[in-house]
Amino acid sequence: MKEKLDRSHLPERLADQITNLILAGEWTEELPGTRILAERFGVSRGTCVTAIGILERRGVLMPTEPRKTRRINSCEVIDRGEVPKTLLALHDAVSPVQPDKATAFMEAMGIWELSCGPAHQVAVDFSRSQIPGRTLKKLINKYAADAILIRNAPKAWIGAAVSLLPTYALGGSLPDSARVSHSAYEIDQQLEKVIRLLMSMGHRSIMVPCRDELNYTRAASQRVLTKNLGLSSAEVNTLCPTYSENVPGVWPDFWRRELGRVQPTAVILTDGGHLASLYTYCLSCGIRIPQQLSICLISHESILEWLHPQPAMMRFPHHKAVAHFRKWIEGGLAPLGSKFLELDLMSGASLASARNGVLQVSGLV
Repeated sequence: MKEKLDRSHLPERLADQITNLILAGEWTEELPGTRILAERFGVSRGTCVTAIGILERRGVLMPTEPRKTRRINSCEVIDRGEVPKTLLALHDAVSPVQPDKATAFMEAMGIWELSCGPAHQVAVDFSRSQIPGRTLKKLINKYAADAILIRNAPKAWIGAAVSLLPTYALGGSLPDSARVSHSAYEIDQQLEKVIRLLMSMGHRSIMVPCRDELNYTRAASQRVLTKNLGLSSAEVNTLCPTYSENVPGVWPDFWRRELGRVQPTAVILTDGGHLASLYTYCLSCGIRIPQQLSICLISHESILEWLHPQPAMMRFPHHKAVAHFRKWIEGGLAPLGSKFLELDLMSGASLASARNGVLQVSGLV
């Protein structure tokens, strides 16, 4: 007998239904093949393949193996008791997200769904809402939430969430609250690691572009540059140019203007799209990486490994963040405090000794 399934967002609904059946004991070790699933739920095999991909990202299924059935990740299943609890999972609708943190976010949601109950992912523009508590109360009521998972949020948002429900913060600014559970990396510490590495290679003009809204990133960059390079406030401000638009079309002009003005020997970035833009710009105007300009990304995106030269990147240890989140669930959502994680440096081939001479930037005299 075919089971009825809500047709909206079909792969997600199918993934939810399969999760519920796993929790009910329908399948304990392996998932049936896509043909059997398609017949049971009255959907296409393509929909089943997409749903299985969702379940793998959530951590419900083990990674695929050639010519083998999909194994259920039974180590993630924690007894959730008789009454399911609902998770409100919030992320920023505007700011770019590091893929490793996105992976941790999705895996955390999957663990919750296996151990506690439903999880609702909601995108919110953190920068627009001036009174986060009011917005959070509306969302909590709408989804009947019992707990909150919030990713890369400002201090005000995390503080408001903690005041309303048990909250786990993945990244973002740490509020002054003893009730927080939080895993992240300290931006100062990771910036200092990269800057000291660049200094050991002779770099002194190290540019760190920052978005206006991300004041904590710019402030951290200024602190670390001042501490390690002994520069004046004006000199540090020059090394930390701000951008207001995160639109691909405006970045060639940004690079032309700021590379010509600042004359950096190295650039540190926090967004993979910006790195791709800088690589493209350097290629278009003959700037050689790393001979003339060293580049490092405080993030990691596997697709960027295809660039030549392969960029130096820093990987967020998402498995450690997920383990901390699991510990929060197992402890009954009691506050765990903060766990600061070290990023793993993947050296790549985009770093070299500082150049001598002026960087020739197209469009500038």
